[in-house]
Amino acid sequence: MVSVKDRYDISMNAPLPAFDTQPAFAYKATARRDKRDLIALICDPKLPPRIDLVPTMQQLDQSGTLRVVDWDIVDWAPENRRCPVILFERPKGGRVFASKTQSRAPISEDMVTRNFLHNVAPTLHDLHLLNETHRAIRPENLFFADEKETQIVLGECLSAPPAVMQPLVCETIENCLAAPGGRGEGSKHHDMYSLGVCILALLTGEYPCLTMLDDQLIRDKFALGSYAAVVQQHRVSLTMMEVLRGLLNDDMNERWTIDDLALWINGRRLSPKQQVLPGKATRPFVVNDQEYQTARELAYGFWRHWDHAAEPITDGSLDGWLRRSLGDEAKIEAINLAKAAGEADQDRLVARAIIGLDPGGPIRMRALSTTAGGMGAFIGVYADDAEARKLFAQVVTMGLTGFWMEQQLVTRPENVVAAARIDKARATLIRGGLGYGLERVIYDLNENYPCRSPIFERDYVPTLEHLLPALERAAEGQGETMRRLADRDIAAFVGSHFRRAISAELRDMDAPDPATQIIGQIRLLGMVQESVGRQLTLTQLCRVAARLSKPAVDRFNSRELRKRAFTRLAKAVKSGNLSAMLEMIDNPRELELDRRAFKLATNEYTKSVADSLNLERDIANQDKIAGNIGGQISSGLAGLLATMIFVIAALVRLI
Repeated sequence: MVSVKDRYDISMNAPLPAFDTQPAFAYKATARRDKRDLIALICDPKLPPRIDLVPTMQQLDQSGTLRVVDWDIVDWAPENRRCPVILFERPKGGRVFASKTQSRAPISEDMVTRNFLHNVAPTLHDLHLLNETHRAIRPENLFFADEKETQIVLGECLSAPPAVMQPLVCETIENCLAAPGGRGEGSKHHDMYSLGVCILALLTGEYPCLTMLDDQLIRDKFALGSYAAVVQQHRVSLTMMEVLRGLLNDDMNERWTIDDLALWINGRRLSPKQQVLPGKATRPFVVNDQEYQTARELAYGFWRHWDHAAEPITDGSLDGWLRRSLGDEAKIEAINLAKAAGEADQDRLVARAIIGLDPGGPIRMRALSTTAGGMGAFIGVYADDAEARKLFAQVVTMGLTGFWMEQQLVTRPENVVAAARIDKARATLIRGGLGYGLERVIYDLNENYPCRSPIFERDYVPTLEHLLPALERAAEGQGETMRRLADRDIAAFVGSHFRRAISAELRDMDAPDPATQIIGQIRLLGMVQESVGRQLTLTQLCRVAARLSKPAVDRFNSRELRKRAFTRLAKAVKSGNLSAMLEMIDNPRELELDRRAFKLATNEYTKSVADSLNLERDIANQDKIAGNIGGQISSGLAGLLATMIFVIAALVRLI
């Protein structure tokens, strides 16, 4: 049994595989106070859950989704580490679709409207009103809320990054082209599209486009539009056709919002605009033996066949096709702008050309493909992939997000915010030194991304409040093997989350002098303790800090002061206060007095050594010295005698 906040109990021996939500595993849980049946989702630490959304979900109308109860981080024995866990009220029924491949009896239009849309519409309305998104709306994430299995609600949306588990059929065209981890939070328009796919699945009892290959589905969406590509040969009544056309419209400006859906639910019939498909060329453009009819399809072809894309862009083939076969002056101008940056870097040229051909699509660079708003999520999800890190750095330093923004026909607030964040990340990425670079960018672009320090290999540190307790556990478990209090990742993590300037501390931590390094580490963590963890007693961490502080103590020249410093450090360890320890080893007044005393002692020692050397030299040369002194005395006496004789002679003459 695992306790959560002393209010809930998780039964480790009672898994609930029917409620597993990739990548989280479900276990039976119980509320201690009212004995409610709960589901505990043990989340994958490598795919950080959306814990920042938990308070929002708790505040809004949750009648249309699994009700969120609480979250925490627990010691999870099966994984031999600490893992995030999110608790939900357990629905009375099971999944609507047991799996992707398992069909079910179709649900009538009236039941879909009354028992599904009536439930989810208020929840989505409140969520969208707060500028938040669900981004996990898919057929296999629908549940029956009651025992009779009539009322249908949405599943949870917190256990993984937004949209990372969404199948292509549930995503818009632009998101189909993006990597799962690069879709980002998206907007309310993406939720509405996914909702349309779920409606179709409920009406047909089948998972849409289940047997289609991803490439074929994408090309069908290009050629036919999402509605035709997803609905295919299924028979849909005129009433439901109306709502599906509205929700699956590929034009975001024409796609139904939750308010439009609410009007339809309440009986007001709307007439979705017929979607206008992109114009096709009079002859296809061939890339690596594949034919493409539209600019968007060609952008997809260039991305799929990256190494074959640069030549037609530079040799004029693309310009000629756009002018003679497609007749699209706007695309010609966009390609000219793409080539204006020069052709020396072919990867940059191809990436810009793809944006010019398909400005509504994601930003693409070889294996990287991400929406503007999904850049942060991409580097968070694929942070351990060396190739992904390299491509991300290229995209940021090349300024591709800025070029993508320039090509947008409609400026959306979420895109402006995303572009500004990436522009700021660019300055951080190219800045060297501890606490900056790609490590810092990961945390800046992912608010609740856990600290990636190897010190926390078996822990989970999503916020600054969790940092010091985790370090205390690490100090207790690693003991004498712990060599640093804070490394590059911890420095970047604190730099991203801390609201005070820490440039001096980061500079000290990066200094070549070991004493300055450890003082910088203690000072940084001491500032964190004063700010967010004053109530914490960090005895184990202070003990490690005392052991690592030897280079700082050794700065004292006085043996007595060094002994006193170690004694005071031992006492400070018991207080568990890092700042108190710092006063023992980095007291400017004591260091200055020690420096002056050492300088005075050094001068006195130097003088005594010089005197001793002179004395030894005199003893070794005493005969010569005696002769010199005797000669000097004789010469002096002779001179004095001669002077006296001269004076006496002069006086005699005068008399």
